[in-house]
Amino acid sequence: MLVVGAFLLAPTLGNSQDKSQEIGLYRGIVKEQDNLAQAYLNAIYSARNTQAQAALKEMRKLERAGSLPPLSYLLEVATHVTHLQNGDFANPIAETGIRRLVRKVAAQGLSLCKIYLEKNPDHATYLFISGGIQGFMATLYIHTDVTQAITEGYHALKQLEKAFRIDPRMHDAQLGTGMFHCSVANAPLVVRGAFKLFGRGVSMHTGLQALRKSAYQGRYTNVQGQLFLIRFLSPYEDELRREKRQIFQSLERNFQGNPYFTFLKLDEALSFHPDSFFQAEVRDRIALRISTFSQEDFVSRRYANLVKMQYGLLDPNPEPHLKPDPEFKFRDYLFYPIFLEGLKVRRLLDQAPANASKAAMQIEMASLRDSSLSVLEQSTMTGTRKSLYAWHIRDAFR
Repeated sequence: MLVVGAFLLAPTLGNSQDKSQEIGLYRGIVKEQDNLAQAYLNAIYSARNTQAQAALKEMRKLERAGSLPPLSYLLEVATHVTHLQNGDFANPIAETGIRRLVRKVAAQGLSLCKIYLEKNPDHATYLFISGGIQGFMATLYIHTDVTQAITEGYHALKQLEKAFRIDPRMHDAQLGTGMFHCSVANAPLVVRGAFKLFGRGVSMHTGLQALRKSAYQGRYTNVQGQLFLIRFLSPYEDELRREKRQIFQSLERNFQGNPYFTFLKLDEALSFHPDSFFQAEVRDRIALRISTFSQEDFVSRRYANLVKMQYGLLDPNPEPHLKPDPEFKFRDYLFYPIFLEGLKVRRLLDQAPANASKAAMQIEMASLRDSSLSVLEQSTMTGTRKSLYAWHIRDAFR
């Protein structure tokens, strides 16, 4: 239930630190606040935005009334920054609105944390919230102002590390450490060199271990941790591939209405393990999942249409409800239908008899591959996402 009556606050706020730790919550977090945080996260990852906003509103009200740690600000910042990083907005006007909102929410959350930490500098929960907000905001500058991103990201990392030292149960703080190590380990030499000036070495192994802590033991960052693991785990090593597969299965099982997780899983299969995609049972499974998708906002409609495009490789004459909307504006995913068309030619090429003439199909496939890469490069995607999808495209056509 999303609505929490104010009368519930009286018995919990007087000694919230003791009560929160008694029931396994972080210091200062009360049960009602945690319940609303879980309701918000479940609704966000289930693509039920209306329910998510209702939970967030109640959570914010609860925090203000009880002077609780501003956890809602961190969760809201994380959501908006993720949408910005993924290009999940309908048009530039919507993007501007999200950027304005996330700056406002981040400033408010950081201000509340600063006021409290000036008097209580070793409060792990406030350090976690402050470091988390700063860390997410730093990622917005990585493509436009590397110096600012490095400075703010490093300051955020120190706060998160301090929070974890004070409270080793706080596995959520490990998300920032994991993002730092994995991202910088994959970054250009100039970025890695800049961090050496701070005396910080980076390690992909350290990053993956930290992300696993967040993904499998985190209370509020477990899904974010899993999504970063998907990005950084190698698709070529059997053990890591099995781990990725288990994450995909978990995300689909827990958030059945969200087409984004299905899109990611199918894109992974098409790019690295196509034999696992082109199977009759996969076609039936995708068709069933499409019928469960939420499509209440631009983000869910976007990924639902992309999944329908993927499904088209398995069913050349789909039912009307399984066809993508031809009027939908894909923006930075304009390369994707070209990519899928190339995979269709690749499939025909693989199935052609050994003695068949394949030159024309090989030329067409190469042309579609190059065209999809060109459209991707000219898109408005961030550099990180361009690199990710360029890798997928090149690997799919090896």
